[in-house]
Amino acid sequence: MLIKALPAGLTDVLAVGALVVCGEVFSLPKNDIATASTMLLSVVGFMILTKISAPLNPLKNGIIIFNILGLVFCGIFLNQLFAISEMSNICVLLLIVFSFAAESLFRYLTIGIEKLDELYSKIIKH
Repeated sequence: MLIKALPAGLTDVLAVGALVVCGEVFSLPKNDIATASTMLLSVVGFMILTKISAPLNPLKNGIIIFNILGLVFCGIFLNQLFAISEMSNICVLLLIVFSFAAESLFRYLTIGIEKLDELYSKIIKH
């Protein structure tokens, strides 16, 4: 079961790590990078939630939408509580780019790790 969590964990580490490095390269404020990292982790979290909820039905869709609305609510109205700050335009752009990259990374890591797990299972059986 732990093997199913590996693609998500690797995606989180690689995507946030790359975002932090880009933030350093562009000399972005630490608060911007921290907020963008939190949002990127949320995006990856929703990808994971959608993946493990398959097949989706109206109830599951409703739960996912409710969670997204909760995140938006917290980002707008409870931002001080969660130390979420406004982000510069370049940071928002980086967040969007890394969100799309994280989706592809998550998809391909999932496929690759599933294939490795199948191969390992075949080797163990023989």
